[in-house]
Parts: sequence; structure tokens; C-alpha cells
Amino acid sequence: SFLNTFHNKLQSHSKIIMLDNIYNNEIGGELIKKENDENTYKNRTLSDGTSFQILKNYYNEEELNIIFKQYSSEIKTYFGKHYWWIKYKLN
Repeated sequence: SFLNTFHNKLQSHSKIIMLDNIYNNEIGGELIKKENDENTYKNRTLSDGTSFQILKNYYNEEELNIIFKQYSSEIKTYFGKHYWWIKYKLN
């Protein structure tokens, strides 16, 4: 997985912070779900008119803690109106 590969590049006890925006259907476009796919996607268009779909999953605080607890026992999360962050120290 992405997180396993990322963490394998780091030293033990590295301090990490990740952040992303919180889903808001009024900002950022439509969230696309595909049949038989647990992921969600969004359409993106570049200034040259090229468009493509990106993988874009959204998580709540409980889901983030479940995902990251295998990597750290020192997790702090913040959920605001428009974004979240998670800070942790790698085991």
C-alpha cells in the first residue's frame, strides 16, 4: 500500500503530518463512484483543456485513526470546516 511504501522510506520514530480537504459538495466538483469499486474519484481539467479523473477518497476522524493506528500509538487529528490533518510519530 501507499502508506507501507512511504513509511519504509522513513526512519523509526519519524514525525509525520498529512492533511487534506474535507468533502464539500458545493466546492471542488462532483464526487464520482464507480460500480464494484470502493474508491471515489473526481474530474480534473488542466488549463490546457486536458481532463482526467483522479482518485480522491475522503475519510472521517474515526476512519483515519483506524488506518493510522497500526503505524503509531501517538496520533493527533484535527478536523476543521474545510480541512483535516493528522500528526503521528512512526513506531
